[in-house]
Amino acid sequence: MHKTHASAAAHSIARVRAVVRASARTRRTRNGLGTISCLVSAMVLSACGGGSVPRLAGVQSTPEFEGQTFAGDVSNLHYPLIPGTELTYARAEGTSVETTTVRVTARKREVLGVSCAVVTETVRLDGVVIEESERWHVQDTQGNVWNMGVMERGPPGGSPQAEGESWEAGRAGARPGIAMFAYPVRGTTYPSEPRPAGEAEIATVSSLGATVLVPFGGVGPCIEITERLELESGGAERSYFAPGVGLVLEIDAEGRRLELVRVKFN
Repeated sequence: MHKTHASAAAHSIARVRAVVRASARTRRTRNGLGTISCLVSAMVLSACGGGSVPRLAGVQSTPEFEGQTFAGDVSNLHYPLIPGTELTYARAEGTSVETTTVRVTARKREVLGVSCAVVTETVRLDGVVIEESERWHVQDTQGNVWNMGVMERGPPGGSPQAEGESWEAGRAGARPGIAMFAYPVRGTTYPSEPRPAGEAEIATVSSLGATVLVPFGGVGPCIEITERLELESGGAERSYFAPGVGLVLEIDAEGRRLELVRVKFN
């Protein structure tokens, strides 16, 4: 990556970090659920490149992975992966509570010859770890973030699963998929996780201006993505990505909500 791109990305990441911390301090001064103001949203937009997300018409084609050049950081407005960031999510499971802790590590993993960011996830049910996984992402110099694979385990110490959710681009027919476009276009449908035949996940950009309320606060405008398995006709999963934060809400086909509770930097 050219030095000018590196310095610009570093500056954007630093400003995103400052804005999220500022918004967290603002929420702590209020009772109940906080609301991220329009001013903070505008600051975050500026931090990740300036201006607002273009409300483009029509659909866009998925770029080819081959021939892309890649940035050293993942600083996409709606999918920032800042090393040291920790996001905590919660979902009700009957009388129990399931929490998911997502950590952006400083580690790298090479996939298809590209150095990818490593993101770990730890799922707990009533405080007991039931699943661990790590995901790999890379951002091209256009600002698109790519899914490069996931390694999912059961409880701590378990072996990587050969079936189910685990996959890696370049193996068993799996291909890189788009995690988030630099400038999403409503109505665009694309492969987000092109895993082996019959398991690919297909995503659609459903909205560019959704507003959601979660324990972290009221956030928007969010990108709404609906996602389904290629060969399944069942209900789709909906995910909402806030500027400068990333995933804030996920609603599965049964209507269960995985909600962002807090964000902190280590």
